[in-house]
Amino acid sequence: MEMNKQKYDVRAAWARVWLLRLCRARLHVASVSDETLDDVRRQLARLRVRKGLDDVAAVRARIDRMLATSLPAARRVRLSSHPLYADLAKAFAIDADAIHVLAFICELGDGRFLSDAARANDRYSGQRAGLLRMLSDALAIPESRLRRSLHRRGPLLSNGLLTLSVGNYGHACDLLDADDVLLSLVADDAQDASFYLARLFEQAGPTTLGLDSYPHLRNELTRLRDYLESVVRDGGGAHILLYGPPGTGKSELARVLAQELGLQLHLVRSADQWGEPIESHERLQAFEAAQRALASHPRAMLLFDEVEDVFRHSTNRQGSAVSHKSWINRQLDEAKLPCIWIGNRIDCMDDSQWRRFDIAMEITPPPRSARRELLARLCEGHAIAPAVFDDIASCEAFAPAHYARAAKVLSRLPVDDATAAEQVLLGSLNEMLSLRGMAPLRRSLRRVPFDLSLLRVDQPIDRVMQSLERQPSARLCLYGPPGTGKTALASYVADRLSRPLFKRRASDLLSPWVGETEARIASMFRQAEREQAVLCLDEADSFLRDREGAQRSWEVTQVNELLTQMEDFQGIFIASTNLLGSMDAASLRRFDFKLRFDCMDLAQRLSLFEAYAQRYALRGNLDGHELRQSLSRLDQLTPGDYAAVQRRLEAGDDCSRLDLLQWLRAEHEMKPGMRRQAVGFVA
Repeated sequence: MEMNKQKYDVRAAWARVWLLRLCRARLHVASVSDETLDDVRRQLARLRVRKGLDDVAAVRARIDRMLATSLPAARRVRLSSHPLYADLAKAFAIDADAIHVLAFICELGDGRFLSDAARANDRYSGQRAGLLRMLSDALAIPESRLRRSLHRRGPLLSNGLLTLSVGNYGHACDLLDADDVLLSLVADDAQDASFYLARLFEQAGPTTLGLDSYPHLRNELTRLRDYLESVVRDGGGAHILLYGPPGTGKSELARVLAQELGLQLHLVRSADQWGEPIESHERLQAFEAAQRALASHPRAMLLFDEVEDVFRHSTNRQGSAVSHKSWINRQLDEAKLPCIWIGNRIDCMDDSQWRRFDIAMEITPPPRSARRELLARLCEGHAIAPAVFDDIASCEAFAPAHYARAAKVLSRLPVDDATAAEQVLLGSLNEMLSLRGMAPLRRSLRRVPFDLSLLRVDQPIDRVMQSLERQPSARLCLYGPPGTGKTALASYVADRLSRPLFKRRASDLLSPWVGETEARIASMFRQAEREQAVLCLDEADSFLRDREGAQRSWEVTQVNELLTQMEDFQGIFIASTNLLGSMDAASLRRFDFKLRFDCMDLAQRLSLFEAYAQRYALRGNLDGHELRQSLSRLDQLTPGDYAAVQRRLEAGDDCSRLDLLQWLRAEHEMKPGMRRQAVGFVA
C-alpha cells in the first residue's frame, strides 16, 4: 500500500508541475482574453485554488509561487523513482528527457487532467511544430532536445512505447500516443515493467534433446556451436539463419544450442496480449525492443521464428517511406546479442539480406536411423516392438515434430500394454498423414522378405554390388516395366552398404514456378550428400527426357540441372524409369550401370507363390501341374503384383491358394495389352 502511494505521489507531483506550466504558457502572450483567463482559473481550481485570481497579473503571480514550491517537491521524488519508469529506462536505455516525454504522454492519455489544459491552447496545432511547442512548455525542455527524444530511431518510437502519427490532425495531443498496455500499467500503478517486457519476448523452455539428436548435421552444428561460443565470449552480436521444411526441428535446435552454451533463449513475440497475431512491423519493433532490453544480459540469445512474416515487400511505417527491407538490414547490422532467425521458406530474401547472416544453415529431415532412434527415445517406457519403430521410421513423410506430437499423446493416455501403445502411436501418426492426403501407415507382421533371386535383371547384381562396395560412388539407371523390383533394389543397395535411402519422386520435385524445380533438384543432391545416403529418383524420365523435343526453355534447364548435379554427386545415385526410350541420350551415357528389369520367369513365379502360401498359411492345395500351367500363362507377373494382393491376404481370415491364384490372374489381366474376358452372359 505504501509503495502504491509513493508511485501515485510521484505521478501527482509531476502532473501538478506540468499543469501549472501549461497554464502559465497560456498567459505568456501579449493579450489574454477573458475567456482564456476564465479557463485558466478552472484549471487551477483542479488544484484547489479559487481565491486571489482577480486579474491576469494575479493569476500569473499565483502560478509562479505555486511552481516555486511544487517543482522542488517534484524533483525530490524524481520520475526515476517510479518503478515502472525506472524499469523502462533501464531496459531501453532511455535518458531523463525521454522519460519525461513518456510520462507526460501517459498522463495525457490517462485522463482529462492534463488533456483539457493542453487542448485549450490554440498554439498547439496538430503538426510536429505544435507538438514540440506543447512538450517544451510542459516539460521545460528545449525543442532541440525534444527532437532527439522523438527521433524515429530513438528508444521511445523504435520500441513502440510511443507512436507518432503524421497527418492532418486537429491538435498536438492527437499526434503522440502511448502504448495501450503501457497506459493500463500506469493507471494501475504497476510494480514494474515485467508485464510490458513479456509482450516483447518470453523465455524459452528447456528441451530434452541434444546435439546428438541431429547426427546428420554433426559437422555443421559443431561449427555453429563453436562460432556462437566465441561470440558470447568476446561479446557483440551475431545472426544465424536456420531454414528448411516445417517440422524438421529448427526451433528445437535453437533451444538445444542455447542449452549447450548455457544461454537464456528468448522468443520474440508473434502475438499480442490477447493472443492475436501482430503485424510484421510490430514484430520488428518487438525485436528491436528486445535487443535493447536484453543488451545488458551477457548470457541472452534471441529467437525470431517465422521470418517469412517480415521478409516481405516494402511497406510504409508510421507514414514514412521506410521499407521493411531497409529496417531489417539496419537491425542485422546493429546486432547487440546473438540472434537466431528461423524460416521455412527464404525465397523472399535478397542478396543484401543473405550476406548479413554470419551462418545460414539448411535444416534437413534426419535420416532413417536418426528418426528411429529419436522415436524410440520419445516412446521410452512403453514396450513397443522395435519392428514398429522400423516401420514408422521408414516413412519419410514424418518429421521429428510429428514424432514428438504422437509421443505426447501416448504419454497422456492410460495404455495398459504394448499393443494398445502401438495402436495409439500409429493412430496419431496416421491422423497426420490423413491431413496431408496420404495413405495411412500399416504394419505387416507377415511381410514376405526381399529375395534378390526373384529379380529378373540382365546383369548379375552381385557383381554390381561388389563394385559399389569397393567404390561407393556410381550412377545407376534401372529401367523396365512397373513392379519389377527397381525401387526394391535401391533399398537393398542402401541396406547392404549400411547407408540411408533418400528416395524422391518426380512429384516431389516438380513445381509450377519457373526455376523452383531446378532448386529442388539441387537441394535433393545436397541433402543426400550431406547424409551420405543412397539417392533414388523414381520416375526419372520426367526430368531426363530427350531435349531435342523440348518446346519450352525450362524443359531443357531441368535436364541440364539434373545432369550437372549427377556429375558432381560423390555418392550413389539410382534413377528408375519405366520409359527408357524417352530419355535423353546424353543422360544415358552418364550412367555407370544400366540394368534392365523384366517380368519374372516361371521358376520365380512359382517360388514367390509358394513363399506367400507358406507365409500366410493359405489353406487347401493345388495340383502342382495345374499350378504350373496356370502360372505359365501369367508371363507378365512381377513382384509388384504379388505385393498388390498382399493386403487381401492380411485382411482375410480364411484365404486359400486358389484365392491367391485368382487374384494374381486378375492383376495380370489388368495389364496393358492383355486380352480381357468379355463381360456378359453366354447363351
